[in-house]
Amino acid sequence: MKVGFRLGRVGEAALLCLVGYFSYSMRPTVWRGLKIYREMKLRLGNLHLSSFHRAIRRLRKAGLVTGSKESLRITAIGQKAVVAKGLGFSPLAVPTPREWDGRWRIVAFDVPERAKFRREVLRRVLADLGFVRVQHSVWAHPADCRKTVADVVAKIGADREVAFVVADSIDGGPNLLRRFKLG
Repeated sequence: MKVGFRLGRVGEAALLCLVGYFSYSMRPTVWRGLKIYREMKLRLGNLHLSSFHRAIRRLRKAGLVTGSKESLRITAIGQKAVVAKGLGFSPLAVPTPREWDGRWRIVAFDVPERAKFRREVLRRVLADLGFVRVQHSVWAHPADCRKTVADVVAKIGADREVAFVVADSIDGGPNLLRRFKLG
């Protein structure tokens, strides 16, 4: 799809924030505009509220989002624009291996409260990818998934807040094996 609309830095950030909430499945959900504005301000630095409102107006006029400043929803056209511009996530999955190599892939993160948006997106994406929550910010999977996780972490800008660990054992391992139908 060719997108003839120039999004601009703020418009791209707004769409990326909306898509981040939709995770890999791009579930259509309504989100509060000011929540997205706060996340964009973290991403872009010096962002004025008027620039945010102007970008949302332009996105709405182009048919990429619907709703008001207070509740936004990305449209089907907006989803296509995100894919065409390479801004969003591709529908990916981490398959459970048939033959397990005996090593757990663990994602641990410590995202500060001021960046709660990234934490929520990361949890949602990990769940969508088939990871199992071991603790609030520790998730495990038996398959080699470092590249997929690294792509997600880079897209949401949480590089310094996430650690990827490969381990031979983990507390609750037998329960995890049953959850993944490996044991």
